Amino acid sequence: MLEIGPGTGVISVMAAERGAGKVVAIDINPEAVKNTMINSVLHHVQDKVETRQGNLYDKLKPEEKFDTIFWNVPFGLTDKETVADLEKAVFDPHYRNIERFIKEAPAHLKKNGKILIGFSTTLGRYDLLEKFVRESGMSFVLIDEEQSEEVHPVKFELFEAKLNK
Repeated sequence: MLEIGPGTGVISVMAAERGAGKVVAIDINPEAVKNTMINSVLHHVQDKVETRQGNLYDKLKPEEKFDTIFWNVPFGLTDKETVADLEKAVFDPHYRNIERFIKEAPAHLKKNGKILIGFSTTLGRYDLLEKFVRESGMSFVLIDEEQSEEVHPVKFELFEAKLNK
C-alpha cells in the first residue's frame, strides 16, 4: 500500500496492523513524516511502514508498484497560486496535486490495483475529480460515505478508481 499525505500515520499504521505486508507513507511535511514514524514505532509496525518526505510520487523508485494507493485529498479548491504548509492539508491550488495524483497513479499500480480517494462532495468540486479519473482511463465508484455535522452538514466520501479493462 502507498499512502500519500499520511499526517499522523493513522491509516498507514492501521493498514500494517490489519495485514498489509508493506506500507510506504509519503508526506510533503517533515513533521508529518516524523509523526508517522513515531506512531509506527508506538504500534510496533515500524518493520512494515516506511516513511519518506516528498511530494506525491517523487520519492518512489521506478519499479515500486502497489495494490492500493490512498490519499485523503485536500479537497478545498483555491485559485491562489500557493498556500502555506498548514493549508496544504485542506487546499490544493487549482487542484494541481489532485490531478497529478490521479493521472500518475496507474503507473504506480500493480495489475488490478486501485486508488482510494478520500473526498468531500459538500466542500470540493466533484466534477473535477470525476474529470481527472475519466481522463486517466479509469472508472470509479463511491464505496463509503459519512455525514458530519459541522456548522452545516458536511459529507465525506471514499471513492475507488480502477483502470478500465
